[in-house]
Amino acid sequence: MAFSAKSSLPGARVASAAGASPRAARQRRAVAVCAKKAVKKVQVVLKSEVAQVGRKGDLVTVRRGFCDNYLIPQGLGEVATQQILDGIAQQQKEAEAAQEALRQQALKIASAIGTVSGYVIKKKANEDNVPYDSVTQRDVVEAVHAKLPDLGLNDKIADSDVTVPDISKLGTYSATLRVADDVNAVVDFAVISA
Repeated sequence: MAFSAKSSLPGARVASAAGASPRAARQRRAVAVCAKKAVKKVQVVLKSEVAQVGRKGDLVTVRRGFCDNYLIPQGLGEVATQQILDGIAQQQKEAEAAQEALRQQALKIASAIGTVSGYVIKKKANEDNVPYDSVTQRDVVEAVHAKLPDLGLNDKIADSDVTVPDISKLGTYSATLRVADDVNAVVDFAVISA
């Protein structure tokens, strides 16, 4: 009995060479079976950070075996259902709304900083009006906080958020204060002799 791919492998393709050349007749004896292994992937919501996969709350597509054998047993993720996807969408909307509210508050703070004038930083200087001490980012934040104590900027603004120019003499200068990721305030201040 001859081997028949149609009878042994459902869904497999068999090369047919009926009415073809002698070469095709030889090929008819050697049955060519094409079977492609399907790669199954599944969407997973991560419960905690997984290296090279994603962070907590991310919706990622991973192979079924990785999900079944690692993520779910370790408690690192769960298969995404429609209910979970709806929850993620709702959380994203709430996060965007909160981010916009913070941005609006940052714009108000930046406009308040920009409208107030008369920020003063006192430093000891020699007779050539060269300060002995350098003006630091913290000095600028403290000068703003002295004029606007209600904003509470001492705790909210880090030193790395302030850009201070080189100050070699007493005088008036401008510094940039980053209030939020995309919101900056320009602070005009005077360095005077103490």
